[in-house]
Amino acid sequence: FRDSPEWGSNSIIMPWYMYEWYGDKQILEQAYSMMQRYITFLQSKSKNEIIYHGLGDWYDIGPKNPGNSQLTPRGITATAFYYYDLTIISKISNVLGKREDAKKYAEMASKVKTAYNKTFFTNTTKQYGSGSQTANAISVYMDLVEPQYKDSVVKNIVKELEEHNNKLSAGDIGYRYLLRVLDDNDRSDVIYNMNSNPDVPGYGYQLAKG
Repeated sequence: FRDSPEWGSNSIIMPWYMYEWYGDKQILEQAYSMMQRYITFLQSKSKNEIIYHGLGDWYDIGPKNPGNSQLTPRGITATAFYYYDLTIISKISNVLGKREDAKKYAEMASKVKTAYNKTFFTNTTKQYGSGSQTANAISVYMDLVEPQYKDSVVKNIVKELEEHNNKLSAGDIGYRYLLRVLDDNDRSDVIYNMNSNPDVPGYGYQLAKG
């Protein structure tokens, strides 16, 4: 699992979150060379800035038995995390006074964002990949969506849920970002409807089943 970008990226995300929470640069200084090596590793797995390596949206709820991603193309979550990692390490580089590194990682992130949207975004439908909850939500949260399309992508997330009886389909990876995007866009009502539903997988379903 640590070799899947959706898990391994914690090596960059967690030190940054700790810095945000506590304001202590020490963990960034200690972890910086490791973060750089991890970015190099992800870069080695990419093809034209896209990463198809890994497990994808693990245990999403689809027609088959759960495991590897079923509803979301694997390249979406892996590449989204790659982009997120690059934006974070660019910020970290600035915090540590490493301006050239910050510029390099920001430029890499820009290239990944362009490739991601060219590969996965459908302009006519304002959807990412298959239009799954995870595909659209992680794209919004990771700031991969161009500003003029953001509202439309969020509306598509809500529409998908409402058309499927508020049924959760996001897996271990996408679920957090689905919640965050709905909350960030003042749609906690949708979160409530999704998680209180006793008829489809979710917390309400678990409670209904004892």
